[in-house]
Amino acid sequence: RAVGVEPSSLLTTSALLTAVLGLSMQETLGNLFAGLALQGQQSFAVGDWVRFADGPEGFGEATEINWRATHLLTNNQVKIIVPNGVIARAVLRNYSRPTTLVRHDIDVLAPYDVSPERVRAVILAAIPGSYGVRAEPAPQVIVHQFSDSGVTYSVRYFIDNFGERDPIEGGVRQRILYAFARARIDFPFPHRHLLAPGLESVVEHL
Repeated sequence: RAVGVEPSSLLTTSALLTAVLGLSMQETLGNLFAGLALQGQQSFAVGDWVRFADGPEGFGEATEINWRATHLLTNNQVKIIVPNGVIARAVLRNYSRPTTLVRHDIDVLAPYDVSPERVRAVILAAIPGSYGVRAEPAPQVIVHQFSDSGVTYSVRYFIDNFGERDPIEGGVRQRILYAFARARIDFPFPHRHLLAPGLESVVEHL
């Protein structure tokens, strides 16, 4: 008061300034504390393959973890910078821990007129020796579902290099393709019957 400044106005200004600074730095501070928590918990490290969201751009290999964000590199060699706050709130999937062993599944469609035992035997004989596929645990083939075109089989095998999953899957599919050709098993596909104009009523009465 002696210098002409009202203390109440000074306190009000300080509180307002503190509120403005707090709101403006809320996200930055959140990312900072999230980064500290991630490094403290060691949920993942540089070199791990992690998924933080659905979709093809929702996962990648961690290349850098700093106080503000996590840097991921996808299979398309696209760098994704994810704020640590987003990582901390996400359901994180780590494909590199506790071990690098990961199961990979692909679907194979086979015709109804071929027995499941034969299809299973042909597929299991084709997979051993395929690039990147682990011998143990052993691959499995199970009947997955029935469709209009044929029977869908789920082929399950294990890999220990998640970054190479695409070429590994391509090699497995190629071996199954050749194995089906040697066994004379055709891949089913939808058929469409076209009727000439005026025949629809005849078909309905048959």
